[in-house]
Parts: sequence; C-alpha cells; structure tokens
Amino acid sequence: MEEVLHYLDLKNRYYEKFIALTERFLTEARSEQWERLPEVADSRERILHILRSFDFKISNLFEDLNLGSFDLETYRERVKSHFTRREELVQRIVVLDLELIGRLDELKSEALKDLRHRVETGSPVAQDVVATVAPTKVISEGRS
Repeated sequence: MEEVLHYLDLKNRYYEKFIALTERFLTEARSEQWERLPEVADSRERILHILRSFDFKISNLFEDLNLGSFDLETYRERVKSHFTRREELVQRIVVLDLELIGRLDELKSEALKDLRHRVETGSPVAQDVVATVAPTKVISEGRS
C-alpha cells in the first residue's frame, strides 16, 4: 500500500509541474509571446502521459494487493489527503486552461479579422497570419 501512496504523491507532483508549466506560458501569452506554444503543448502531453502511466501502475498494484493482509483504516486519511490535494490541483488546472483557451481564441479572432481585412482590401496575406489561424494541436486533452 505504501507504493500506491508513493504513486499518488508522484501524481500530485506532476499535476504541480503541469500547473507551473501552464502558469509560465500564460505569463508569456499575456505579453503576446506565443512562440513556445508547440513546446508547451508537447510538454503538457508528456506530463499527461506520465500521469496515465502512474494510473496504470496504481491499478496493477491494486490487482496484486491482498487487501485483507493489512488494516485499510491506517491508510484512509493519507489516501484521502492525496485525493483532496489532487482535486485542488485539477481545479487550478481548469481555471488556467480556461484562461489559456480564451487567450488562444482572442489570438485566432484577431488573426481572422486581419486576414478578412487583407482579403477585402486586396492586401497580400502574410504567411504568419495563415499560420496563426490554421488548426493547431489541442493544448490538452482529458486529465487523469
């Protein structure tokens, strides 16, 4: 059971890494610095993959665990505290992701307005404008 608690702790640490990465990038995005978007998206995907691997390890540990061999009550509070902390972290991620999505939507709206204006006025369309409005990899999918 100690190993399960270890992985629960690791999961929370990786949620914290996910938050820190997102907060750093949001600081850049607030200053209209979007250059690291692909790198940040990849890093977030790697963290999500690690979280899923911890879930898999926890699941395997529970399959092999003889629950009758120890007193579950001795672990209840520790497990509960891990889940309480995880819920707090996930709520923070949701808040950050909503802001990030809003900023991305604003960027695309501005780029589309610029593109529309250029088309209407016959101005040349810059490649960076097309790249801004082109579909990009989703910054994050579900969370564990």
